[in-house]
Amino acid sequence: MLRRFALLAPAVGLILSPTAALAERAESVTTARAAVRAQCPLSSATATEMERSDKSRETLGLALAMVGANIAGSLASSGMTALGNAIEKASVEKGFVAEGATTFRFYDLSHPAEGERLARLEQPRSCLILFLPADADGAKQSKGKAPSPKSLKEVGALQRLNAKAPDAGLELRPFLDDAAADATTNTLKDLGAGVDPRLYVEAELIPTDEGMMVRPVLAWYGAAWKKGAPSKAAPTELHVTFATPAAGSDALDIGAPFASVQIPLPSLAPDNAVGSWDLAGRKFIALPQRPIAGAPEKALADTNALYASVATLEAEKKTATRVAEEAQRKALATKKPDDKEAQRLAELALSDKVKELDEASNRLKALKEADAQTVRTFGVTNVKARFVVIRDANGFGLAVAAALKGQSENVGKAVQEAVAPQPKWSTADTTMVSAMTAVAAKQRELSAAQEKGDATAAAALADELTILKAKANEAAVALGDRPPYPNLLPVT
Repeated sequence: MLRRFALLAPAVGLILSPTAALAERAESVTTARAAVRAQCPLSSATATEMERSDKSRETLGLALAMVGANIAGSLASSGMTALGNAIEKASVEKGFVAEGATTFRFYDLSHPAEGERLARLEQPRSCLILFLPADADGAKQSKGKAPSPKSLKEVGALQRLNAKAPDAGLELRPFLDDAAADATTNTLKDLGAGVDPRLYVEAELIPTDEGMMVRPVLAWYGAAWKKGAPSKAAPTELHVTFATPAAGSDALDIGAPFASVQIPLPSLAPDNAVGSWDLAGRKFIALPQRPIAGAPEKALADTNALYASVATLEAEKKTATRVAEEAQRKALATKKPDDKEAQRLAELALSDKVKELDEASNRLKALKEADAQTVRTFGVTNVKARFVVIRDANGFGLAVAAALKGQSENVGKAVQEAVAPQPKWSTADTTMVSAMTAVAAKQRELSAAQEKGDATAAAALADELTILKAKANEAAVALGDRPPYPNLLPVT
């Protein structure tokens, strides 16, 4: 069940003093650019699709990755950024960093597919791109301008990249057909990446039942971007932190993180690249899902409340129809004024219920049609990506350990609060408990009537029980939980 937990633990700042940290970052960190797109502009999806079809390998990789991801996720979900800060500090001290950040919407609201009964929030598959144009840090193209070819097939840099190692999964999308070439030309122009960047990284963001996978598919280390950077092959890493926007001194610069991942890449020298097959050895890195509190949760609850309301009205209409039919039969049989009045009132009640159902159904139909035209997206998410060329591999690991050790007390507190959260009781919780209690009581009445063989009473009690179950579904949806009686919801 989805529940809302208070995030109580404060974030932890860098151990370095502000002056020292800024000075060290200026020497080691270069500002890159980041973007999130529906698909990766350069990498072909063929290799990773084939790899994902191997379920046994995928399951094993996911299971192993979740061990580390759960620890990082527990820290992040409780507002603790000690792990991310430790990795960042080590990167600055022991490596050269290209860092970029961007914003994207994490969730699409999807209406029930065939055989389903409720709307849901879905993370669409997308691609995270990190790049450093060739003219970054003052490096200039000829005549101060980047080339703007008519076709990517004319671009020497991309041709060389595509020819480097086809067996490593470097068959690039622009060389598959002319349409792909033209589309990629426009995409790279829009991004401002240029055709011969100093750095270009693509990583697929793949939704899973457990959360999300960050899957690097291309790392193109075009050229060193800092003096003193290794000219020969050196260990490299991709670090990605996802955060919900938040202001305040105890938040990271991109907000409150909910997931952080550190992905070791192969050793790379300038003018080297690795593609999807070489990067397959990195396995899938699983991350916790983004919190849905706020706008995503409210939109989902409001939409599903309408589905649940229609289901309740359907049940109430069925009962009102049975009552009206019974009243009509009785009035025709007895011809008594009181029975005729009861028939009139029952028919009015049925008419009112039909009207209510029609209005709710029309609202739901209009909402579905509007969402079919323009998908509603929610969950503004900030992401910071960092490509690190490590100049001291042994020192890097020791620096991470030392930074975490210095904050062991705060880390322990964060984990404890993440494992044993204390949710607040709300009016919605009370409504849910009351609804389930009413269902249990009505079920006992129905069982007693069935034992006595009273078919008329049993039929009426069964109708009443259906309505109470439908209302329990509504209460659960309002609370953000799964409905206890999903079979009552209409199948679309």
